[in-house]
Amino acid sequence: MSANRSPSFVWLRGFAATGVVILHACAAYLTVPMPGLTWAIQDRPCAGLNTLFWSIELFIMPLFLMMAGFFVLPLIQKHQVFGFLRHRGKRLLLPLIVFSVILLPLVFYTWMLGWLIEDRVTVAEVKRLKFVAGQDEHLWGLSHLWFLQYLFLYCVVFAAAYSFWPRRWRSATLREKLRRPSLVALAAISLAVLAVAPEVVFGFQHAFYPVPSKWLYSGCFFAGGIWLSVYDPQLRQVNRLCFRLLFVGGLAACVSLFAMRQALIESGFPLAMGLMLLATVVAAWSISLGLHGLAHRLPQRVPMAVQSFATASFWVYLVHHPLVGLSHISVKQLAPSAPAWVKLLVVTTITIAVCLASFHVFVRRTWLGLLLGVPQSPGNASAVATPRASDQQPEGVPRLLRFPARNPSARKAA
Repeated sequence: MSANRSPSFVWLRGFAATGVVILHACAAYLTVPMPGLTWAIQDRPCAGLNTLFWSIELFIMPLFLMMAGFFVLPLIQKHQVFGFLRHRGKRLLLPLIVFSVILLPLVFYTWMLGWLIEDRVTVAEVKRLKFVAGQDEHLWGLSHLWFLQYLFLYCVVFAAAYSFWPRRWRSATLREKLRRPSLVALAAISLAVLAVAPEVVFGFQHAFYPVPSKWLYSGCFFAGGIWLSVYDPQLRQVNRLCFRLLFVGGLAACVSLFAMRQALIESGFPLAMGLMLLATVVAAWSISLGLHGLAHRLPQRVPMAVQSFATASFWVYLVHHPLVGLSHISVKQLAPSAPAWVKLLVVTTITIAVCLASFHVFVRRTWLGLLLGVPQSPGNASAVATPRASDQQPEGVPRLLRFPARNPSARKAA
């Protein structure tokens, strides 16, 4: 069985998909709105949900990108360069095109419904697609589908680098020398980009094309996944360090959220801004790596419910956006005085339930499932123990890039 179906990544995919749904479910209740993020409706602000939103925002996309980067090296070894690009185009570019045509109009008119209810636009403006100057400034773009576009471009860059990488740079000795400097360099680049463009994390850039600063910052975490697959393919080191990484990441997240209020809302004090940026990068890297290690410690027997949700996670990511918007509108109209935490629970539950129901009815065994790479053969994850990533090397990893399973000198060097 391939490593991407090992229990570690089944747990991670389920957690990440749930996290992104909760993130967007919090968006209607923010006390500190995200600049550039337009939403279908605004409900009564809640400080607790605001904290939850910004806490998830610090690490959720780095986690997705690191998971994606972890598997590109095995894939390119398995399919070779052009086969790899065809594989990634089929799995990323084709769904991006198909779901942009289907979902983006649905998201747009969901948002317009909310704006009409709140009297922010008129029916005539919606029909003409002409709004008050500046009102639609952050309305047009790929919405949450930007991830597929960015990920495909990272794969293209990786394939080119893999093809032209000098042979003399592939020695095991040089690889070991670059182990720590390469990770430090990625963290430093992400910090430098964030210092130039804080809106990469503390804002949202809507566009139909990649935003350079966002593309570079996100690419560091994609490269971090490649780094992890090269230097810790069995997840032993992050497993050993996971609690320390999560503690450091959690502490850094608290510092980042405190400094964010000081830097962006109150005084704009330069020291607070610097502290916010540094803590954000530490939190993103530490939590993302720590969650990989923590997932490796979870039970080897994955419950059927978790396995089923992880299988549907790509579909959940694709279609949840308009469902969250519609749920926000409905909950506000039907229970305007309900506590924000109750509304969050209702919106999240409805969204995930509809996503899972539609997956099993319209996707699981249809052409959509084939398009999204959903396994078509039935399985019973709760009945059969699935091998951990530690029990195998990822498929296709070249011998030069593997760590020997029982080599004391390699463990010492690690």
